[in-house]
Amino acid sequence: MNKILLLIVISTLTGCMTIDGMNADLSKIDQAWEIDNQAAIAQRSHVVNADYNTTFRAVEKTLLDLNMSIAKSSTEKGFITSKNAAPTPLTREQWQLVQEVENPRMQRVAGWMYVLEDDPKDQFVNAKISIKSAGNQSTVNVDYYINAPKYDDMGLITPKNVPPLAEKLACEAFWNQLSKNLPATK
Repeated sequence: MNKILLLIVISTLTGCMTIDGMNADLSKIDQAWEIDNQAAIAQRSHVVNADYNTTFRAVEKTLLDLNMSIAKSSTEKGFITSKNAAPTPLTREQWQLVQEVENPRMQRVAGWMYVLEDDPKDQFVNAKISIKSAGNQSTVNVDYYINAPKYDDMGLITPKNVPPLAEKLACEAFWNQLSKNLPATK
């Protein structure tokens, strides 16, 4: 009897957890995060009172100050990219706050089994910062996205959008540090 019950439990669990089913659930989470992140687009773009070259150097320094390595940069094309193990640039405490806020939401959207990992080291936070000259000012846009090669290799299509609170906190950290790295305006 115990073997039959175990077989029923295993069959039920594996039936609910197909890769296609999980991908559909992960897509729901990604869409929910995308909607929230698009609604908060203003947090990702600022006009700064510094010329292009000064701003570009300050953005590079800001990324390094936040422990975000620079993967590529081009002053000619006006961008800098960074790829780092998650949860960088967030602190452990900030990541725990993100989990507290986002886990219940993920479960409402996709089901009880979806939570953010305590240690998201198998995921990468990618940032692309675009800088455009506007005379004595510059426009800076920050876009964050995530990827998880370990899970991609399993056939899962993981969310590309960053959890909304994580994006908000990462943007706040970026803008606060950038303001320290730019020369004071008179």
